Amino acid sequence: MAEHLLKSDNKDAAAVIIGVLLEEHLRQLRTNNKIDVANEKDGKLIPLKAKRINSKPDKVGIYNKIDQNGVTAQLDLRNNAAHGNYSKYDKRQVEMMYDFVLNFISKYQNRITKKVLTTCIAHCLLCVYSENPADFTLARFFINLALSQNNAPWHEHVMHN
Repeated sequence: MAEHLLKSDNKDAAAVIIGVLLEEHLRQLRTNNKIDVANEKDGKLIPLKAKRINSKPDKVGIYNKIDQNGVTAQLDLRNNAAHGNYSKYDKRQVEMMYDFVLNFISKYQNRITKKVLTTCIAHCLLCVYSENPADFTLARFFINLALSQNNAPWHEHVMHN
């Protein structure tokens, strides 16, 4: 989907989708390594922010400092897209973000379950399409994708379809 958005010159939506998927992958890496992804406050779990999730992965052996710096750059680009700072990056940077995320996930392989994929897709839709009800066809596509029975890694579906 992100590739399609890039080809249709919708760099902003592509950046948000790619960034959300990266953040969810980081959460799964921490969860799989038994590292907290939330803090408890007043009896409620509060999810950690993406930058906090990306802090000190080399100290606990998840991924190295060089990849951590790359993740930080991609999260910054995603934040600019999500907050409407569209002039702070260009299409080529989003294309490089796309390549980075594919390589990062390939390097730190992690199959994301349907439940996680559904959560991630819902987050993407809220971020990108909340003000455009005409995109319900796309929402249905994502929901059907998330509920499908195919067990391929998420990037084989989301990034290449």
